[in-house]
Amino acid sequence: MPYTCWANTQQQPYRPPRRLTRSFVIVKKTSAVPAFYTRLQDFGKNRLEWLTHLRFSGFHFALLGQSWLYHLRHRQSSLAERYDQKKDINGKIMRIREAELSEQYKGVWRLPLCGVSEQAYSNPYGMSVEQLLEREEREQQKSQSPAYKRDKEIMEKFAKRKKNKRKK
Repeated sequence: MPYTCWANTQQQPYRPPRRLTRSFVIVKKTSAVPAFYTRLQDFGKNRLEWLTHLRFSGFHFALLGQSWLYHLRHRQSSLAERYDQKKDINGKIMRIREAELSEQYKGVWRLPLCGVSEQAYSNPYGMSVEQLLEREEREQQKSQSPAYKRDKEIMEKFAKRKKNKRKK
């Protein structure tokens, strides 16, 4: 049964039955299938970006009936445990990536979103993924410097004094 629209940009192609933990997408490995995007950090959003790339590049999707798939369970990755730490940066990367894919595949048929007219994907950050990651790296390095830590302590003391003066 072919899909006529995609539920939304944050979901897999279908909601799996309760006994399954996730849905699966099966594709034949060919040169037309895009590789996973390597700029996402650690864990999370990699399958979502890959499915978005498939959708934007014109792949068709169908529900595979009268078939079965066996998935071996595995222990949760240590990267999955750190997911919350990288959730914000990966969300930003995904928004930029959607805009990049939209531009890259402009004019190519894509499976539409359900109940939404053609959506314009604009880059909300005005920079590439590489620029975003460089900025995040600079911020990380800056926050580790002794001068930053000292300045932060001074600002916290000042804020505390100001708060105490208001109470009086």
